[in-house]
Amino acid sequence: MRIRTFILIIAVVSAFATAIGCRQETQQQPKPEEPNWTRLVERKLLAVGLLENLPNNVTNNGTECVAALNELMAALPKESLGPRNLAIVQLMILDELVSKQKLEDAQSAFLNAEHAVEMARTCEGDRLVVRMLAAQLATLGFKARLIEDPQRVISAFSAATEIAPDNPVVWSEFYSATRDFFDETSQTASRHALRRAWELRPENLVLLMEWLMAQAETRDPTIVQTLTAAKNTLQPLAAAIEQHGIKLYAAINSAVESATKAEWTTVLANVRPLVFV
Repeated sequence: MRIRTFILIIAVVSAFATAIGCRQETQQQPKPEEPNWTRLVERKLLAVGLLENLPNNVTNNGTECVAALNELMAALPKESLGPRNLAIVQLMILDELVSKQKLEDAQSAFLNAEHAVEMARTCEGDRLVVRMLAAQLATLGFKARLIEDPQRVISAFSAATEIAPDNPVVWSEFYSATRDFFDETSQTASRHALRRAWELRPENLVLLMEWLMAQAETRDPTIVQTLTAAKNTLQPLAAAIEQHGIKLYAAINSAVESATKAEWTTVLANVRPLVFV
């Protein structure tokens, strides 16, 4: 009964407001101009097409894509498509400069990417996709020597894993970005990321081999459990592996036995051929 009364009150108030509005029509603000939807759709399709073909040094360096996305963002400021894709484009531009060692141009590209990521955060909130974009930004900044502390990369990826602790892609990206860091703290974090990625996708051969090698090199006794799991995972490939002169089960059994005896040189000698086969 109270809800119905509330609705009736709203209806009366609305009717009253409408009547007042009719008397004050000349004082109302003009309606905002309707967006040119045809052009916006065209700009969206152009931006997506250019993004998929980026970078192309001959015809597509990202400039036109950025312009199209900026136009979309100006017309539709609450839509996430513009800020998110702009962040992706700016990161791709930065990545291209870093990969070609054009570090003199990387600083301005980094600032553009940083601004775009923050715009995406403002539009979408602190979501996983935004945290992953921020992690990629930190990674490229470190590669470009614009970020000196590797812990900023670690922290950025750790923030992403807080939102998605059971997402193997996040952990795998974490490992890929930090695997070549030299300090012990970073190496420990990187190995942890690799272990979590493999635990979440134990059937993934790349993760399995990377984890076996990391365990053998760091003399991790839990490699025995990983080798046991590897025997089942690699079983369908046993014949193909033997064609490279490696007897799968013999190598794994030898590595297991050697690990239980802490004979790590022998463990490594058995694991390395499996990893590089």
